[in-house]
Amino acid sequence: MYVSIDIDVLDLPLVPGCVSAEPNGMTYAELRDSLSVLAQHANIIGFDLVEVNPQLDVGTGITSYMGAHTIMEFMGQICDQPRWVTKGGKIKKTFHKSFCEN
Repeated sequence: MYVSIDIDVLDLPLVPGCVSAEPNGMTYAELRDSLSVLAQHANIIGFDLVEVNPQLDVGTGITSYMGAHTIMEFMGQICDQPRWVTKGGKIKKTFHKSFCEN
């Protein structure tokens, strides 16, 4: 499964550097928990994150930070799944091929 994460799903104050953010969006915890469940139950082969515009993210840079943090958090959740890690805790070669050779 390929996952596309649109940062404008988050509540407007969390992502001011997003063109199409809406009020009453998800909290970061809701997004993180949703992605965690997805990582546990789906065979994720890749993902992207869209709608971060650093030119609109003036002052705090919070949207860029949220985007980067979401990417790192989701990648960590994917890597923690048994299908990617051997019993000894090492990353399986299939993971390296999937994410590093394409």
